[in-house]
Amino acid sequence: MRPEDITRLFGERPSTGDTAGVAALYEEDAVMAPSRRPDGGPGGDPRAPGWPW
Repeated sequence: MRPEDITRLFGERPSTGDTAGVAALYEEDAVMAPSRRPDGGPGGDPRAPGWPW
């Protein structure tokens, strides 16, 4: 896989329902920032009020 393939694959794999293929695009120990904090505050968007929490 080449770096330039990543954008295309992030578009293709979810649209075809390939969840295993989407997961394969991430490093084994990768984590995703939540869209909301557990206490309901703003999430992973650095433009959100209160960032970083």
